Amino acid sequence: MDLRTDRLRIRELQLADADAALEYLGDPQVMAFVEPPFDRLAVEKFITDVGRAQPPRVFGVEALGSRRIIGHVIFHPWVDGQSWELCWVLRRDAWGQGLAQELSRALIDHGFTTLGLARIVAESVPGNLASIAVMERVGMVRVPDLDRDLPVWAVSASRT
Repeated sequence: MDLRTDRLRIRELQLADADAALEYLGDPQVMAFVEPPFDRLAVEKFITDVGRAQPPRVFGVEALGSRRIIGHVIFHPWVDGQSWELCWVLRRDAWGQGLAQELSRALIDHGFTTLGLARIVAESVPGNLASIAVMERVGMVRVPDLDRDLPVWAVSASRT
């Protein structure tokens, strides 16, 4: 995948992204709602196992013109076999700029118009209010019937 928005490029991760990825994946504040911060070895394993998997399940998010990732997005088939999952993790200095909303809208549009998906879902811990606000701004609604380990929000192609 190689998608562009006004400010971002969503592209495949490379092992060369490990230093930039460590900057945010190793940040306890960034990882507060995700999992414990990563060390260098965990970052390389993450890139290899999920970013370089075929097909990739995670993609790098690069600020246009920088050639450096500022985060990543999860975008792949979800466990129900009928939906795709969307999630993002961005470095702290990228927060509050509307970038999560921009990349989410781009992936939702790509999913519905290019991939022909029927539904896109996102999970969040209840305390992650900033991510929940982004999900709701891009048209996702809470769907308790889809909950598994975490609460789920979803948007259907028919609702966009």
